[in-house]
Amino acid sequence: MGVLTHYRDRGYLRLWLAQALSTVGSLASMVALPLVVLGELHSASAVGLTTFVEAAAAVAVVPAAGLVIDRLGPRPVMVVADLARAAVSGLLVWMVWAHRLGPAALFGTAAVTSALGVVFAAASTAAFRQVVPPDRLTAALSVNQARFAVASIVGPLVGAACYAWSPPLPFLLDTVSFLVSAACVAPLRLARESRPDRIRPGEAVAGWRFLWTAPLPRYLVSAAVVGNFVFGGVVLVLLAVFQDQGRGAQTGVVLAVGALANLAGSALTGPAVRRVPARTLVLGVTVVWAAAVLSLPVALGDVAWVCALIGICGLGGPPAQTVTQTTLLRVTPPALTGRVQLVYQVVPQVVPALGPLVGAFLLDRLPAEVVVLGFGLLLAGFAAFGARPRRCPVNG
Repeated sequence: MGVLTHYRDRGYLRLWLAQALSTVGSLASMVALPLVVLGELHSASAVGLTTFVEAAAAVAVVPAAGLVIDRLGPRPVMVVADLARAAVSGLLVWMVWAHRLGPAALFGTAAVTSALGVVFAAASTAAFRQVVPPDRLTAALSVNQARFAVASIVGPLVGAACYAWSPPLPFLLDTVSFLVSAACVAPLRLARESRPDRIRPGEAVAGWRFLWTAPLPRYLVSAAVVGNFVFGGVVLVLLAVFQDQGRGAQTGVVLAVGALANLAGSALTGPAVRRVPARTLVLGVTVVWAAAVLSLPVALGDVAWVCALIGICGLGGPPAQTVTQTTLLRVTPPALTGRVQLVYQVVPQVVPALGPLVGAFLLDRLPAEVVVLGFGLLLAGFAAFGARPRRCPVNG
C-alpha cells in the first residue's frame, strides 16, 4: 500500500509525530551542547568527557530498561521518558541562561538525557508492532528512515541557528518537543503482553541472549556495529586530513553530502527491502561500503571524489537499517521486543564512539591513507565472512 495509507491511522500518526519531534529537538540540542560547554567551561576535554558519559549512561540502562518496557508496555515508558527529558532539558535552559552550568550539572544532565533517549527510541520502535500491520511494516519503517534523514539535516541547522540567536534557545526547543511528544503518545492504545508476576533469573539479559543465538539477527546487528565503527573512524580521519590541508570547512560539505545521500537512500528502501532477502541486502551494502572506503586513500586530496564515495556509502545506510529493523520486529518474540530493541538502539550507536578513538590513536602513528585502508579492510573482512556459505546465517 502507499505511504499515505499510514497517515490515515491516528495511532501511527501520533507515534510518527512523537518520534519526529523528539529527534529534531534532540539533534538541535546535540549541536548546541558542545558550543555551550566550550563557552561556559572553556574546556575541549569536557566535550569529549560528555560524549563518554552519554555513551556509558546508554549502556548502563540496557538490562533494566528493556525489561521495564516489556513488562509495563511501551506507552507509559515513552510518556515518562518524554516528561523526564522535558524536566531535565528545562533545567538545562535555566542553567545556561543563568550561567550556572558546572561540570557536575553538565555530566548529570547529559547522562540522564542520553539514557532516557535510548529508552524512548526502543519503546517507540516496540510500539510499531501494535500500530502498524505486519504487511505494512517495511513501508512504515522506510518512512521513518526518510524522517530521520530529514531531521538529521534540519535538526543541526535549527540548533546552530537557535544557539546563535540565544544560547538557551535550542534547549528550550528541546523541552517543548518532549512535552508535545508526550502529548502525542499519551492517548495511544497499546496492549501489554502477558507476563509472570515474578522476574525470573536471566530476564534482564534475554535481549542479548536472543540476538546472540538467532543467526540472522546476530548477523544484521553485527553488520550495523561494524559499519558504524568504521564510519565513525573514517569521519575523524577526514576531519584531520582536511584540517591539515587548511580545508576544515569542507568536512561539513562531506557530511552534508552523506546526509543528503541518506535521504535519497530512504527513497530506495521500500523496493530494495521488498525484493532482496535481508542477509543478501546487508551483505551487498557491506561490499559496496568496503569498496568505497578502500577507494578513499587515493581520493583524500580531492574533495569531489571524497563526497562521491561518502555519498555512495550514504545511499546504502537506510535500506540496511530498515531491513534490520523490520527483521528484528518480525522475528523477535513479542515478550522480548523491548529488550531486543534496547540492545539494538544502544550497541550500534555507542560503538561509533570507539571508531574516532581508534582512528585518532592510529593517526598518531600511521599515515592517514593507511588508517583509512585499515578501516576498509575491516569492512571487506566482515563482508567476506558474511559471504562464506558455511559461516553465514540463512537468508532472511
